[in-house]
Amino acid sequence: MQNCWLQDTFQKMIQARGGAIAVAQLHAVLDVVELIIESEGFHGCIFVNAAMEVPLPHEPAHVAASQSKQAIEDILYAIAVNVRADEPRSLARELCLIMEGAYVTSMFPAAKTQSTSPAESPIV
Repeated sequence: MQNCWLQDTFQKMIQARGGAIAVAQLHAVLDVVELIIESEGFHGCIFVNAAMEVPLPHEPAHVAASQSKQAIEDILYAIAVNVRADEPRSLARELCLIMEGAYVTSMFPAAKTQSTSPAESPIV
């Protein structure tokens, strides 16, 4: 039930922006998130929205959202492993939190006038 197209597209965007070098890919992650947020037609992350609207973990929409989140985290984990991060799973989870926060924050009109660029995060 995973959205392989979305995950493949996200991974290809990271590779296109960061090239073949893992450190550059890590730095590209938040740039890619910013591109997604600023793209025409972006109305928030469908999976974050689904998880909020359907909070029961056994519901199909919530299951799909959870699987997508895990797949994105796994992509980030692989990059973190390749850069030899001390705690690659923790880094991947932290990046997911930043991404999800950026997706949600971008939906508020006041955020458009403030810097909401996830690439400005001090973590990466």
